[in-house]
Amino acid sequence: MIPKIDLYKAIGSSLRAGVLLACLFCAIGLALWAAAGYPAQKLISASNIVTVFQLATSASFTGIIYLGILVLIATPVFRVIVSAIGFGVEKDRQYLMISLAVLSMLLIGIFSGSVA
Repeated sequence: MIPKIDLYKAIGSSLRAGVLLACLFCAIGLALWAAAGYPAQKLISASNIVTVFQLATSASFTGIIYLGILVLIATPVFRVIVSAIGFGVEKDRQYLMISLAVLSMLLIGIFSGSVA
């Protein structure tokens, strides 16, 4: 038997956790930047997720700030995933289909965008 979950609390918690995690990464990155004496930042493409993770794991303040931004961008996508899972558990097919349609539109928009 699957335990009963409060979908609205789960959605709220996922949004809160995503925003707080993004703020934490950005604050750490900004603190490291300030500690280094505010050197010029290395500009990278935020759409290159591998580069962002490599810079963040090497304790580069630029990578950590970009990681915070990526977490902030991923938060609404994660919220839609939590909603779809919750509606699936509740066997609410109508809202599950709506959530999956919104998720597909979000993913198409994210992955079809081009960086000039």
